Amino acid sequence: MSHRVVFRRAACDDLVEIASFIAADNSTAAERFLDRVLETIEHLQAMPHLGRLMEFATPLIDPELSGIRTKTVNHFRNYSIYYFVHPDRIEIVRILHGMRDVDDVFDADDDCENDFSPEIDP
Repeated sequence: MSHRVVFRRAACDDLVEIASFIAADNSTAAERFLDRVLETIEHLQAMPHLGRLMEFATPLIDPELSGIRTKTVNHFRNYSIYYFVHPDRIEIVRILHGMRDVDDVFDADDDCENDFSPEIDP
């Protein structure tokens, strides 16, 4: 069974920001990045528990983040997709560069927890 995918607005913003940053130097690489993100998400649709459970460096301020998973973007190992697995869907929360302080990013995201954007159906 393939899960449908929903993106939080922050994840969509991340994609635009990362692709724009890469495209400033190499538009072909930016297109490859977007293709690999979609390819990785397709793998998650088929195998939702493929990513590892996220462990935060500091105690969770928001218990709602319990169960969040992370999967490295195929062929772009500096970038990771952070997501939740629900019975009926995969919820893409953020897409971040490995140098970002993940604890700080998720702590700052509390205000947009349920802000969803368009879906990808299987």
